[in-house]
Amino acid sequence: MALPDVDLRATADAAAPRTATSKTAAVLRWLPLAAVAWPLWVLLADWGKQGLDFSVYWFGGSILNDAGASPSDLYGPSVDWAGGPNLPFTYPPFAALIFGLLARLPLPVALMLFNVAGVAVAAWVAVTIVRYWESKSSLRSSLASARNCWIAAALFLAALFLGPWRETLAFGQINILLMGLMAADLLARSPRWRRGIPGSGFLVGVAAGIKLTPLVFGLYFLMRKDWRGLANMSIGFAGTVLLGWLLRPAESFQFWLEILPDTSRIGGAGYVDNLSIKGALLHFGVPQDAVTLPWLALSLAVVVLAAVLIRAASAQGARVVAMSAAALAMLLISPVSWSHHWVWMAAVLPAFAWTLRETPRRYRAGRLAMAAVLALSTVVFFFSPKTIGLALGAADLDVQTPGLWIMASSAGVFCAVAIMVCWLIALRRGALPAPV
Repeated sequence: MALPDVDLRATADAAAPRTATSKTAAVLRWLPLAAVAWPLWVLLADWGKQGLDFSVYWFGGSILNDAGASPSDLYGPSVDWAGGPNLPFTYPPFAALIFGLLARLPLPVALMLFNVAGVAVAAWVAVTIVRYWESKSSLRSSLASARNCWIAAALFLAALFLGPWRETLAFGQINILLMGLMAADLLARSPRWRRGIPGSGFLVGVAAGIKLTPLVFGLYFLMRKDWRGLANMSIGFAGTVLLGWLLRPAESFQFWLEILPDTSRIGGAGYVDNLSIKGALLHFGVPQDAVTLPWLALSLAVVVLAAVLIRAASAQGARVVAMSAAALAMLLISPVSWSHHWVWMAAVLPAFAWTLRETPRRYRAGRLAMAAVLALSTVVFFFSPKTIGLALGAADLDVQTPGLWIMASSAGVFCAVAIMVCWLIALRRGALPAPV
Protein backbone atom coordinates (compact mmCIF):
# COMPACT_ATOMS: atom_id res chain seq x y z
CA MET A 1 0.00 0.00 0.00
CA ALA A 2 1.33 3.38 -0.89
CA LEU A 3 1.84 5.68 2.05
CA PRO A 4 0.28 9.14 1.88
CA ASP A 5 2.63 11.81 0.67
CA VAL A 6 3.37 13.81 3.83
CA ASP A 7 5.71 16.77 3.87
CA LEU A 8 7.50 16.17 7.16
CA ARG A 9 9.32 19.50 6.97
CA ALA A 10 6.05 21.36 6.59
CA THR A 11 4.62 19.43 9.55
CA ALA A 12 7.66 20.28 11.67
CA ASP A 13 7.52 23.91 10.62
CA ALA A 14 3.85 24.07 11.53
CA ALA A 15 4.53 22.62 14.96
CA ALA A 16 7.55 24.81 15.70
CA PRO A 17 5.69 28.12 15.94
CA ARG A 18 3.30 26.63 18.49
CA THR A 19 6.23 25.50 20.64
CA ALA A 20 8.00 28.81 20.27
CA THR A 21 4.78 30.68 20.93
CA SER A 22 4.11 28.73 24.12
CA LYS A 23 7.65 29.38 25.32
CA THR A 24 7.27 33.03 24.40
CA ALA A 25 4.08 33.26 26.41
CA ALA A 26 5.83 31.64 29.38
CA VAL A 27 8.54 34.28 29.28
CA LEU A 28 6.16 37.18 28.80
CA ARG A 29 4.05 36.09 31.77
CA TRP A 30 6.94 36.97 34.06
CA LEU A 31 7.45 40.48 32.69
CA PRO A 32 4.33 42.07 34.24
CA LEU A 33 5.35 40.57 37.59
CA ALA A 34 8.81 42.09 37.24
CA ALA A 35 7.31 45.40 36.16
CA VAL A 36 5.25 45.54 39.37
CA ALA A 37 7.84 44.03 41.71
CA TRP A 38 10.71 46.28 40.67
CA PRO A 39 9.19 49.66 41.70
CA LEU A 40 8.13 48.08 44.99
CA TRP A 41 11.68 46.83 45.59
CA VAL A 42 13.10 50.26 44.82
CA LEU A 43 10.53 51.80 47.15
CA LEU A 44 11.60 49.59 50.04
CA ALA A 45 15.35 49.57 49.34
CA ASP A 46 15.69 53.35 48.91
CA TRP A 47 12.98 54.60 51.23
CA GLY A 48 15.12 57.49 52.48
CA LYS A 49 15.27 59.20 49.08
CA GLN A 50 12.08 57.79 47.58
CA GLY A 51 10.53 60.29 45.17
CA LEU A 52 12.66 63.23 46.36
CA ASP A 53 13.09 64.78 42.92
CA PHE A 54 9.57 63.92 41.84
CA SER A 55 8.25 65.74 44.88
CA VAL A 56 10.00 68.86 43.56
CA TYR A 57 8.19 68.39 40.23
CA TRP A 58 4.89 67.75 41.98
CA PHE A 59 5.10 70.72 44.32
CA GLY A 60 6.30 72.92 41.45
CA GLY A 61 3.18 71.93 39.55
CA SER A 62 1.12 72.57 42.68
CA ILE A 63 2.43 76.13 42.80
CA LEU A 64 1.13 76.72 39.26
CA ASN A 65 -2.24 75.26 40.26
CA ASP A 66 -2.49 77.45 43.38
CA ALA A 67 -4.39 80.65 42.68
CA GLY A 68 -2.76 82.22 45.73
CA ALA A 69 0.79 81.77 44.47
CA SER A 70 2.73 84.69 43.05
CA PRO A 71 4.63 84.38 39.71
CA SER A 72 7.97 84.39 41.54
CA ASP A 73 7.13 81.44 43.81
CA LEU A 74 7.88 78.76 41.20
CA TYR A 75 11.51 79.81 40.84
CA GLY A 76 12.09 80.80 44.43
CA PRO A 77 14.95 79.34 46.51
CA SER A 78 12.90 76.16 47.01
CA VAL A 79 9.43 74.68 46.60
CA ASP A 80 8.89 74.53 50.36
CA TRP A 81 6.41 77.40 49.92
CA ALA A 82 3.93 74.72 48.80
CA GLY A 83 5.01 72.24 51.47
CA GLY A 84 7.70 70.53 49.42
CA PRO A 85 11.38 69.81 50.12
CA ASN A 86 14.01 72.51 50.49
CA LEU A 87 15.08 72.20 46.84
CA PRO A 88 14.56 74.59 43.91
CA PHE A 89 12.53 73.95 40.77
CA THR A 90 15.00 74.12 37.85
CA TYR A 91 12.96 73.23 34.75
CA PRO A 92 11.39 75.51 32.10
CA PRO A 93 7.80 76.74 32.47
CA PHE A 94 6.59 74.19 29.89
CA ALA A 95 7.78 71.41 32.19
CA ALA A 96 6.01 73.07 35.10
CA LEU A 97 2.77 73.04 33.09
CA ILE A 98 3.12 69.27 32.57
CA PHE A 99 3.88 68.72 36.25
CA GLY A 100 0.84 70.83 37.04
CA LEU A 101 -1.29 68.11 35.46
CA LEU A 102 0.42 65.44 37.57
CA ALA A 103 -0.04 67.59 40.67
CA ARG A 104 -3.80 67.16 40.35
CA LEU A 105 -3.25 63.56 41.48
CA PRO A 106 -2.21 62.61 45.03
CA LEU A 107 1.58 62.59 45.31
CA PRO A 108 1.96 58.81 45.97
CA VAL A 109 -0.34 57.95 43.06
CA ALA A 110 1.44 60.33 40.69
CA LEU A 111 4.84 58.96 41.71
CA MET A 112 3.78 55.35 41.19
CA LEU A 113 2.37 56.13 37.73
CA PHE A 114 5.55 58.02 36.90
CA ASN A 115 7.77 55.08 37.85
CA VAL A 116 5.55 52.46 36.20
CA ALA A 117 5.90 54.48 33.00
CA GLY A 118 9.67 54.34 33.49
CA VAL A 119 9.56 50.56 33.84
CA ALA A 120 7.49 50.38 30.64
CA VAL A 121 10.23 52.34 28.86
CA ALA A 122 12.75 49.75 30.09
CA ALA A 123 10.68 46.99 28.48
CA TRP A 124 10.41 48.94 25.23
CA VAL A 125 14.17 49.61 25.20
CA ALA A 126 14.88 45.89 25.73
CA VAL A 127 12.66 44.83 22.82
CA THR A 128 14.08 47.58 20.60
CA ILE A 129 17.61 46.35 21.30
CA VAL A 130 16.59 42.83 20.27
CA ARG A 131 15.08 44.25 17.10
CA TYR A 132 18.36 46.07 16.51
CA TRP A 133 20.40 42.88 17.01
CA GLU A 134 18.15 40.71 14.86
CA SER A 135 17.38 43.29 12.11
CA LYS A 136 13.66 42.77 12.62
CA SER A 137 11.11 44.99 10.92
CA SER A 138 8.78 45.37 13.91
CA LEU A 139 8.67 44.97 17.67
CA ARG A 140 6.23 42.07 17.31
CA SER A 141 8.52 40.12 14.98
CA SER A 142 11.35 40.71 17.45
CA LEU A 143 9.51 38.53 19.99
CA ALA A 144 8.54 35.77 17.58
CA SER A 145 11.05 33.33 19.09
CA ALA A 146 11.48 32.19 22.68
CA ARG A 147 15.21 32.96 22.44
CA ASN A 148 14.55 36.59 21.64
CA CYS A 149 11.99 36.81 24.43
CA TRP A 150 14.50 35.51 26.95
CA ILE A 151 17.09 37.99 25.68
CA ALA A 152 14.58 40.85 25.92
CA ALA A 153 13.62 39.78 29.46
CA ALA A 154 17.29 39.67 30.48
CA LEU A 155 17.96 43.10 28.97
CA PHE A 156 14.84 44.46 30.65
CA LEU A 157 16.03 43.38 34.09
CA ALA A 158 19.63 44.39 33.34
CA ALA A 159 18.48 47.91 32.46
CA LEU A 160 16.58 48.20 35.74
CA PHE A 161 19.63 47.01 37.67
CA LEU A 162 21.92 49.67 36.19
CA GLY A 163 22.87 52.34 38.69
CA PRO A 164 21.35 55.26 36.72
CA TRP A 165 18.01 53.45 36.42
CA ARG A 166 17.93 52.44 40.09
CA GLU A 167 18.69 56.01 41.12
CA THR A 168 16.22 57.55 38.67
CA LEU A 169 13.39 55.32 39.89
CA ALA A 170 14.33 55.94 43.52
CA PHE A 171 14.43 59.72 43.11
CA GLY A 172 11.47 59.81 40.73
CA GLN A 173 13.57 61.57 38.10
CA ILE A 174 12.38 62.31 34.56
CA ASN A 175 15.45 61.00 32.72
CA ILE A 176 13.96 57.64 31.70
CA LEU A 177 10.84 59.18 30.21
CA LEU A 178 12.87 61.74 28.26
CA MET A 179 15.07 58.96 26.90
CA GLY A 180 12.00 56.99 25.85
CA LEU A 181 10.47 60.04 24.16
CA MET A 182 13.65 60.81 22.22
CA ALA A 183 14.49 57.21 21.29
CA ALA A 184 10.93 56.60 20.06
CA ASP A 185 11.36 59.65 17.83
CA LEU A 186 14.82 58.83 16.49
CA LEU A 187 14.26 55.09 15.96
CA ALA A 188 10.77 55.29 14.46
CA ARG A 189 10.33 53.27 11.27
CA SER A 190 7.18 54.95 9.98
CA PRO A 191 7.99 56.69 6.65
CA ARG A 192 5.27 59.24 7.37
CA TRP A 193 6.89 60.17 10.69
CA ARG A 194 10.44 60.17 9.35
CA ARG A 195 9.54 62.44 6.44
CA GLY A 196 6.75 64.54 7.89
CA ILE A 197 6.49 68.01 9.40
CA PRO A 198 6.01 67.66 12.29
CA GLY A 199 7.84 64.37 12.29
CA SER A 200 11.23 62.95 13.20
CA GLY A 201 12.97 65.39 15.52
CA PHE A 202 9.79 66.98 16.85
CA LEU A 203 9.68 64.90 20.04
CA VAL A 204 13.38 65.58 20.63
CA GLY A 205 12.51 69.28 20.55
CA VAL A 206 9.66 68.71 23.01
CA ALA A 207 12.08 66.84 25.30
CA ALA A 208 14.43 69.84 25.10
CA GLY A 209 11.52 72.04 26.13
CA ILE A 210 11.18 69.96 29.30
CA LYS A 211 14.91 69.74 30.02
CA LEU A 212 17.32 71.80 27.92
CA THR A 213 20.19 69.31 27.53
CA PRO A 214 18.56 67.40 24.60
CA LEU A 215 19.31 70.46 22.45
CA VAL A 216 22.71 68.79 21.91
CA PHE A 217 20.88 66.31 19.66
CA GLY A 218 20.84 69.03 17.03
CA LEU A 219 24.31 67.66 16.27
CA TYR A 220 22.70 64.32 15.37
CA PHE A 221 20.53 65.88 12.66
CA LEU A 222 23.29 68.22 11.51
CA MET A 223 25.84 65.46 10.89
CA ARG A 224 23.24 63.31 9.12
CA LYS A 225 22.32 66.32 6.96
CA ASP A 226 18.75 65.74 8.06
CA TRP A 227 17.50 69.29 7.62
CA ARG A 228 13.86 68.29 7.99
CA GLY A 229 14.67 66.61 11.31
CA LEU A 230 16.57 69.69 12.47
CA ALA A 231 13.61 71.87 11.49
CA ASN A 232 11.20 69.56 13.33
CA MET A 233 13.37 69.67 16.43
CA SER A 234 13.41 73.48 16.27
CA ILE A 235 9.63 73.58 15.83
CA GLY A 236 9.08 71.25 18.78
CA PHE A 237 11.38 73.22 21.07
CA ALA A 238 10.09 76.63 19.96
CA GLY A 239 6.53 75.42 20.49
CA THR A 240 7.22 74.56 24.13
CA VAL A 241 8.88 77.92 24.74
CA LEU A 242 6.02 79.79 23.06
CA LEU A 243 3.41 77.86 25.02
CA GLY A 244 5.23 78.72 28.24
CA TRP A 245 5.30 82.42 27.36
CA LEU A 246 1.61 82.42 26.40
CA LEU A 247 0.36 80.64 29.51
CA ARG A 248 2.96 81.74 32.07
CA PRO A 249 4.64 84.94 30.86
CA ALA A 250 5.95 86.07 34.26
CA GLU A 251 7.52 82.71 35.05
CA SER A 252 8.94 82.51 31.51
CA PHE A 253 10.57 85.91 31.85
CA GLN A 254 12.10 84.88 35.17
CA PHE A 255 13.36 81.50 33.93
CA TRP A 256 14.86 82.50 30.59
CA LEU A 257 16.40 85.79 31.67
CA GLU A 258 17.29 85.24 35.33
CA ILE A 259 17.29 81.57 36.36
CA LEU A 260 18.88 79.92 33.33
CA PRO A 261 22.38 81.42 33.78
CA ASP A 262 22.45 80.37 37.45
CA THR A 263 23.92 76.83 37.39
CA SER A 264 24.29 76.82 41.19
CA ARG A 265 20.60 75.89 41.46
CA ILE A 266 21.34 72.36 40.23
CA GLY A 267 24.15 71.71 42.70
CA GLY A 268 27.91 72.05 42.86
CA ALA A 269 29.76 70.75 39.79
CA GLY A 270 32.53 69.35 41.99
CA TYR A 271 30.26 66.95 43.86
CA VAL A 272 31.27 63.28 43.59
CA ASP A 273 28.11 62.30 41.69
CA ASN A 274 28.77 64.63 38.74
CA LEU A 275 29.77 62.46 35.76
CA SER A 276 30.71 65.15 33.26
CA ILE A 277 33.93 66.57 31.85
CA LYS A 278 33.66 69.56 34.15
CA GLY A 279 33.03 67.32 37.14
CA ALA A 280 36.03 65.13 36.30
CA LEU A 281 38.32 68.16 35.99
CA LEU A 282 37.23 69.37 39.41
CA HIS A 283 37.64 65.87 40.86
CA PHE A 284 41.22 65.81 39.56
CA GLY A 285 42.05 69.08 41.28
CA VAL A 286 41.55 71.79 38.65
CA PRO A 287 40.58 74.93 40.61
CA GLN A 288 37.01 76.13 40.25
CA ASP A 289 38.13 79.54 38.96
CA ALA A 290 40.36 77.94 36.29
CA VAL A 291 38.12 75.11 35.09
CA THR A 292 36.18 76.92 32.36
CA LEU A 293 38.87 76.99 29.66
CA PRO A 294 39.89 73.28 29.86
CA TRP A 295 36.24 72.30 30.18
CA LEU A 296 35.34 74.16 26.97
CA ALA A 297 38.38 72.79 25.12
CA LEU A 298 37.67 69.18 26.10
CA SER A 299 33.96 69.62 25.41
CA LEU A 300 34.79 70.83 21.91
CA ALA A 301 36.97 67.75 21.39
CA VAL A 302 34.11 65.48 22.51
CA VAL A 303 31.67 67.26 20.18
CA VAL A 304 34.06 66.72 17.25
CA LEU A 305 34.48 63.05 18.20
CA ALA A 306 30.71 62.61 18.46
CA ALA A 307 30.18 64.39 15.14
CA VAL A 308 32.61 62.09 13.31
CA LEU A 309 31.07 59.03 14.99
CA ILE A 310 27.52 60.09 14.10
CA ARG A 311 28.56 60.56 10.47
CA ALA A 312 30.33 57.17 10.33
CA ALA A 313 27.49 55.31 12.05
CA SER A 314 24.83 56.95 9.88
CA ALA A 315 26.74 56.02 6.73
CA GLN A 316 26.47 52.36 7.79
CA GLY A 317 22.81 52.56 8.81
CA ALA A 318 23.57 52.24 12.53
CA ARG A 319 21.08 54.73 13.96
CA VAL A 320 21.35 53.35 17.49
CA VAL A 321 25.10 54.02 17.50
CA ALA A 322 24.56 57.52 16.09
CA MET A 323 21.89 58.21 18.70
CA SER A 324 24.13 56.86 21.47
CA ALA A 325 27.01 59.10 20.36
CA ALA A 326 24.78 62.17 20.61
CA ALA A 327 23.55 61.06 24.04
CA LEU A 328 27.09 60.52 25.37
CA ALA A 329 28.18 63.91 24.05
CA MET A 330 25.17 65.53 25.74
CA LEU A 331 26.05 63.96 29.09
CA LEU A 332 29.78 64.64 28.87
CA ILE A 333 29.66 68.33 27.93
CA SER A 334 26.88 69.34 30.30
CA PRO A 335 28.23 71.27 33.31
CA VAL A 336 26.42 68.86 35.61
CA SER A 337 25.39 65.31 34.68
CA TRP A 338 24.42 63.48 37.84
CA SER A 339 24.97 59.73 37.67
CA HIS A 340 21.22 59.13 37.41
CA HIS A 341 21.17 61.16 34.19
CA TRP A 342 23.10 58.34 32.48
CA VAL A 343 20.06 56.14 31.79
CA TRP A 344 21.18 56.08 28.13
CA MET A 345 23.72 53.40 29.10
CA ALA A 346 20.87 50.87 28.89
CA ALA A 347 21.05 51.34 25.11
CA VAL A 348 24.76 52.18 24.81
CA LEU A 349 26.16 49.05 26.47
CA PRO A 350 24.14 46.45 24.49
CA ALA A 351 24.82 48.29 21.21
CA PHE A 352 28.52 48.39 22.05
CA ALA A 353 28.43 44.67 22.90
CA TRP A 354 26.93 43.98 19.47
CA THR A 355 29.66 46.01 17.80
CA LEU A 356 32.25 43.94 19.67
CA ARG A 357 30.61 40.74 18.43
CA GLU A 358 30.61 41.98 14.84
CA THR A 359 34.23 43.19 14.88
CA PRO A 360 36.29 40.84 12.67
CA ARG A 361 38.33 38.35 14.70
CA ARG A 362 41.53 39.31 12.92
CA TYR A 363 41.52 42.52 15.00
CA ARG A 364 42.40 40.60 18.15
CA ALA A 365 43.97 43.50 20.04
CA GLY A 366 41.05 45.76 19.22
CA ARG A 367 38.54 43.15 20.34
CA LEU A 368 40.38 42.68 23.62
CA ALA A 369 40.42 46.44 24.19
CA MET A 370 36.70 46.68 23.44
CA ALA A 371 35.94 43.76 25.75
CA ALA A 372 37.90 45.44 28.55
CA VAL A 373 36.07 48.74 27.99
CA LEU A 374 32.72 46.95 27.95
CA ALA A 375 33.45 45.02 31.15
CA LEU A 376 34.75 48.06 33.01
CA SER A 377 31.87 50.25 31.83
CA THR A 378 29.32 47.67 32.93
CA VAL A 379 30.83 47.53 36.42
CA VAL A 380 31.19 51.32 36.68
CA PHE A 381 27.61 52.00 35.64
CA PHE A 382 26.22 49.23 37.80
CA PHE A 383 27.52 51.10 40.83
CA SER A 384 27.15 54.81 41.45
CA PRO A 385 30.09 57.22 41.91
CA LYS A 386 29.07 57.51 45.55
CA THR A 387 29.31 53.75 46.01
CA ILE A 388 32.73 53.71 44.34
CA GLY A 389 33.88 56.55 46.58
CA LEU A 390 32.74 54.82 49.74
CA ALA A 391 34.37 51.55 48.64
CA LEU A 392 37.68 53.40 48.25
CA GLY A 393 37.53 54.89 51.73
CA ALA A 394 35.69 58.19 51.38
CA ALA A 395 34.79 59.43 54.84
CA ASP A 396 32.63 62.32 53.64
CA LEU A 397 31.17 62.40 50.12
CA ASP A 398 30.60 66.14 50.41
CA VAL A 399 34.35 66.76 50.60
CA GLN A 400 35.49 67.87 47.16
CA THR A 401 39.25 67.99 47.65
CA PRO A 402 41.27 65.80 45.22
CA GLY A 403 41.89 62.24 46.32
CA LEU A 404 41.96 58.72 44.93
CA TRP A 405 38.33 58.01 45.75
CA ILE A 406 36.91 61.13 44.09
CA MET A 407 39.15 60.67 41.04
CA ALA A 408 38.01 57.06 40.67
CA SER A 409 34.40 58.19 40.93
CA SER A 410 34.85 59.89 37.53
CA ALA A 411 35.56 56.54 35.83
CA GLY A 412 32.27 56.75 33.96
CA VAL A 413 33.48 59.82 32.08
CA PHE A 414 36.57 57.99 30.80
CA CYS A 415 34.50 54.90 29.97
CA ALA A 416 32.12 56.98 27.85
CA VAL A 417 34.97 58.54 25.87
CA ALA A 418 36.61 55.12 25.43
CA ILE A 419 33.36 53.67 24.09
CA MET A 420 33.09 56.46 21.52
CA VAL A 421 36.71 56.00 20.37
CA CYS A 422 36.34 52.20 20.14
CA TRP A 423 33.09 52.58 18.24
CA LEU A 424 34.68 54.87 15.68
CA ILE A 425 37.64 52.53 15.13
CA ALA A 426 35.39 49.47 14.92
CA LEU A 427 33.02 51.05 12.43
CA ARG A 428 35.91 52.01 10.19
CA ARG A 429 37.08 48.38 10.32
CA GLY A 430 33.78 47.07 9.10
CA ALA A 431 32.05 46.12 12.37
CA LEU A 432 28.60 47.00 11.15
CA PRO A 433 25.84 46.83 13.76
CA ALA A 434 22.51 45.62 12.46
CA PRO A 435 20.78 48.56 10.76
CA VAL A 436 17.76 49.90 12.55
